[in-house]
Amino acid sequence: MKKIKYLSLALATIVGMASCEKKFDDNFNTNYDGKTVMINYAVEPTPALIVVEPPASGDLVLDLGNVSISTPGENNQEITVKLRLNPTLIADYNSQHGTAFEAFNSSSINLPLTFKIPAGSKQAPIIARVNPALIDLSKKYAIGLSIESLTGADGYSINPLYKDCLYSVLVKNKYDGKFKLNGVHNRPPAGTYGFPYLDVDMEMHTTGASSVRFYFSDAGDYGHPIGIGPGTLSWYGPGIGPNLTVSPSTNAIIGANNLGGATVIDLDPSVTTHRYTFNSSTNKPDKIYVSFRYNLNQDRRFFDTLTYVGPR
Repeated sequence: MKKIKYLSLALATIVGMASCEKKFDDNFNTNYDGKTVMINYAVEPTPALIVVEPPASGDLVLDLGNVSISTPGENNQEITVKLRLNPTLIADYNSQHGTAFEAFNSSSINLPLTFKIPAGSKQAPIIARVNPALIDLSKKYAIGLSIESLTGADGYSINPLYKDCLYSVLVKNKYDGKFKLNGVHNRPPAGTYGFPYLDVDMEMHTTGASSVRFYFSDAGDYGHPIGIGPGTLSWYGPGIGPNLTVSPSTNAIIGANNLGGATVIDLDPSVTTHRYTFNSSTNKPDKIYVSFRYNLNQDRRFFDTLTYVGPR
C-alpha cells in the first residue's frame, strides 16, 4: 500500500514544529540504504500540528518541510527536484474520512514547485506563501504535493513511500482556543433548569475572520451545555449552535447567531459588556464575557464566562 503522510498546519499565534520520524513497512526497513529523494515530512502520530504566527502584515508563511535526499555518503552533485500539486490526494482523503478539505485557490497561494539541492547539501526547504485576504476562514484547506521528476540525480530514485504528502491547513483567528466555561441558563421552572454549569471543557472554533462557534467537548459536537441539576449537564443538541462575532478593533462581542438551525439566537440586549479580554503579556485570550438568548426570550438566556486554557 502506498504511504501518504497526513499533516496539519494551524495558522494561529504560537510558533512550533512537529517532530519527524521514519515509517517502516514490508517494503522499507531499517537497513534500507539506497540513494533516494523524498518529501521529508513523515510525521507520526497523525495529524501532526504545526503552528505558525501570522505576521502583522504580508503573507502567511507555511513551512512544509523539505525536499531531501537519502544517501550513505556525501552528495557531490546538484539535484533538481520537480514537485506538482496533487488535488487527488485531497479528494481521496475526503472520500476515505468524510472530510471536506479543499485546495487553495491558485490566486491565494504562492508555492514554487522546482527545488535545487546543491552539491554538499541534502535538502531544500518547501515554503508556501498564502495571502490571508483571500482565505475564507470558514473553510478547511489542504495542500497535496507529489514528486514528479528528478534532474541531475545520477544513481538516485524517487522514494515511493515518501513521494506524496498531504497537508491539512487549519486557519485559526485569535479568538479560537480551548476554554473553561462557567455560567447558568435561566430557563424556568426552578428545580428543573437554572443550575450552573461549572468548569466545562469548551472550545471556540474559527468560523470567520473574527467569529467563533461553541464546541461542546463532552458532547463531541457544536452546541452548548445547560445545567439540569447539581453537577449534572445536558444540552439542546446541535440545533442550538451559538456563534459569536467579535469586533477586531475593540474585542467587543457585537453579534450572536445560530449556526445549528433555524432557531434565532442573539445577544442579550439587557447586557452591554459582551466582550473578549486579552492577556497583555502573551496577547492570548484571557476571558470571554457574554450573555445570549434564543427565540428572543429573556427566560431563555445563557450567562457565560469562559477562561482561556490554551490553543486547540
